[in-house]
Amino acid sequence: MGKDYMTRGEACLKNIGSADLVFVDTGREVTIGFAKFDFEQRIKAYPNKGASGSDFAEFDQQIAIMPVQIDQELEGVTMKWNVQSTCSSCVTSKTRWADNQNNKAGDNAYWDADDWSQYSGRWGTIQTTWSGTAKESIDLGWSVTATVDASDAATATADFGSSGIKEVRELAPRCDAIVRGSAPGCVLPFFKLNWTVDTNLYPAAGAYYWYMEQVMPDHAGSKRWDSLMHYLGPDTPVKNSTGVRGRRKTAVRVCVTAPGACTRPTRR
Repeated sequence: MGKDYMTRGEACLKNIGSADLVFVDTGREVTIGFAKFDFEQRIKAYPNKGASGSDFAEFDQQIAIMPVQIDQELEGVTMKWNVQSTCSSCVTSKTRWADNQNNKAGDNAYWDADDWSQYSGRWGTIQTTWSGTAKESIDLGWSVTATVDASDAATATADFGSSGIKEVRELAPRCDAIVRGSAPGCVLPFFKLNWTVDTNLYPAAGAYYWYMEQVMPDHAGSKRWDSLMHYLGPDTPVKNSTGVRGRRKTAVRVCVTAPGACTRPTRR
């Protein structure tokens, strides 16, 4: 809806800027023409391999390129999306290009200088699967390289930077397989979910959570220490006292007024 946003599983940068590309014929040092494009970028991380539809943890990246100006002297413009990654356990697909109607648009984004409009955007999507066994934070980098039909030597590059400095890494996905009983998955850990506990209503719970976050060595649940708690759903397998695997019973009642007035929660 025209706004940037981020959740635990996806991020959208609605406008990462415009690229004013100047094409110079190398050797003759003659300017052939100009082109201008607007860019949008998205990342989607899948919390487990079932959500992605693949057999591995996965995150996808997408770029949208919208033409604003293409000089006829260029004859045609081709865009190549360059995606860098520090991942040691990843396989990245080729970029799949589509038009605004999601029709296939070839191996690269292409515009004919005589046949383009503001509605002839190109959407590039790449899929990255992770097959590690522990956890890995993955730094990314992006740029596009443009070539033109009017010259074999003229190129122009727009650099969109990286996933962030080491201390922040806003757009660096993390993939892991550290939660037992849960399939491997990927998230955007810069976005952290928060839960509020009414410590007046539940003083013992408030004290317990404070102790975990501030005193325990792993600081479980602390945003400050970047030590998130893991959710174990009702179907998480565990061994019971007889050694038979069964369902983990999470909290089944919530008391909001008095001990005798308990209701079953709608979510766990």
